[in-house]
Amino acid sequence: MGNHNTRPVISHEAVQILVEDAACSECVPRKIGYYPPPQWLPTSQTVWDSFMRDLQAQVKRLWTEGWFLILGILATGVVFILLSFPDGSDGKKGAFPFTGVLGIATIVAGTGGMLYLKTLNQRIDEDIEHVCMQYSRQLGVNIAYLRKWTGVCKPKHARIFRAVVVAPPGQPPVLATEAGAFTGGAHSFQPAMQEPHAQYSAPPHVQQMQPTQPQSDIPVAVAVPDNNK
Repeated sequence: MGNHNTRPVISHEAVQILVEDAACSECVPRKIGYYPPPQWLPTSQTVWDSFMRDLQAQVKRLWTEGWFLILGILATGVVFILLSFPDGSDGKKGAFPFTGVLGIATIVAGTGGMLYLKTLNQRIDEDIEHVCMQYSRQLGVNIAYLRKWTGVCKPKHARIFRAVVVAPPGQPPVLATEAGAFTGGAHSFQPAMQEPHAQYSAPPHVQQMQPTQPQSDIPVAVAVPDNNK
């Protein structure tokens, strides 16, 4: 069994914008600070600042899934404490079946709410992916948005991981990752091909004529009748 908290190996000059990587990170609001533009950035700082603003706005949209579960557990504890006191009439405590049903319902509501928020966060991850794709073209760089253990199930003690990796043109953002562990792909900037180096390819339905070499005359033996016979 491998380490569940392994992290990707990024390029030497790449910039990693860490979104989430901590124990019980789903219990606190997500936010990222401002990352200054790298020295190798091929575009102006204005575009980079716009990228950071859009990225920060999307990260703030991520829901804090753990709140539902924590509130459910606290509400269940309060219900059990209140119903454990005598009701004041005959000195008997509250009925156990009612207490049990209410406690189970509270836990189910808390767990269900947490799972629902995880589904919403996966949709927000797609919006962050779109921001990375958009600014990969505008900045002229390669950007990858990596996630790990963001789904419903994850191993014990495994930490949720979210990060945006920005790499210079021509360099991959990520050099190595644990096979099958991370989700998200890299958006590569493809520079426009210069005209002198452009290659033309004919459409598939057009068949180009292949030049043929002229064939030399093939000598043919001709039978000539002998008139002397």
